Amino acid sequence: MQITELSLPGAKLLRPPSHGDDRGSLTEVWNRDKFTALGVPDIFVQDNWTISKRGALRGMHYQIGPASHAKLIRCAKGRIYDVIVDIRKSSPTFGQAIGVELGEDPMQMLLVPVGFAHGFLTLSDEAWISYKLTHAYSALYERGIQALDPKLLLQWPIAATECVQSAKDQELPLLNQQPDLFL
Repeated sequence: MQITELSLPGAKLLRPPSHGDDRGSLTEVWNRDKFTALGVPDIFVQDNWTISKRGALRGMHYQIGPASHAKLIRCAKGRIYDVIVDIRKSSPTFGQAIGVELGEDPMQMLLVPVGFAHGFLTLSDEAWISYKLTHAYSALYERGIQALDPKLLLQWPIAATECVQSAKDQELPLLNQQPDLFL
């Protein structure tokens, strides 16, 4: 397993080994013992699957309080630009964002720690995204930040005018309007 520590504390890019032959390939995308030895949480309780079309911009989402969770994101088909923002008020990297491209080749996964908002933009015609959560989704504790907030200094690889957001995501507040950030 190749691990790249990213510039925001706790965020990691993981590249599990893939084995292939004339039939195709096999990639071990989760092994509790191996992954926890590398610092990945082992308390995943929910798996989600998203299929998105080119230009779909989802996020930036997070949960607060007892529903706060870490995520392990992978793109099984297509390509996405995956972004996280440190929303821990006491962090020296508060408000900083990083983006990484995830896709089926090479298979990589992004570990999103607790205390980060998460979102992604679909770069290919279609993308299949899987993510594990360390706490089940709760509408009561759901929060978000506007993905196009200029204060985040994000360089989305597709122009904002070509991005498609849900009405709910378009109405998310800016980072400086967030009452429920992590302390």
